[in-house]
Amino acid sequence: MNLAARAAESAGARVRVIALRDYALPIYDADFEANYGLLENIHSLKRLFRGADGFLIAAPEYNASITAVLKNTLDWVSRPVDGETVMTLSCFRGKVAGLLSASPGRLGGVRALGHLREILNRLSVTTLPDQVCIPQAHEAFDEGGLKNIALQAAVEDIGERIASFAALAMSD
Repeated sequence: MNLAARAAESAGARVRVIALRDYALPIYDADFEANYGLLENIHSLKRLFRGADGFLIAAPEYNASITAVLKNTLDWVSRPVDGETVMTLSCFRGKVAGLLSASPGRLGGVRALGHLREILNRLSVTTLPDQVCIPQAHEAFDEGGLKNIALQAAVEDIGERIASFAALAMSD
């Protein structure tokens, strides 16, 4: 992810890398939301998402899908506030995303990205058609980063392309 973020910065984007573990959220539950509303961590994430022109999402694959924490985050951030409706979510609508994954398996997380692409599409996020999947992730890296030069170039390309597409989307 840092490699893609650096490439996006080199292409002129202002990048903020976040780790979802820094935003502890309860499991989404409509009853919890009705009783307690949206917690400050959810509001913080919504502000970050709203302020972003695009997203680079690195999603490890767990059991052929995205992680529970990523799905839970998307569920919470998709809750409408401040006059929003499910169809006008300013933190997602009209934004673009570049997708990356890693897995210890030979497919590199491609199944997770299919699920993620479906979710983002429902949230009105346009995803770049290309994605990067890093197979056998436990062996793919060394102290210098990715060992495979072609994969490294693909990750950098996703970063550069998301910066370009986000800039185009915001210029309209």
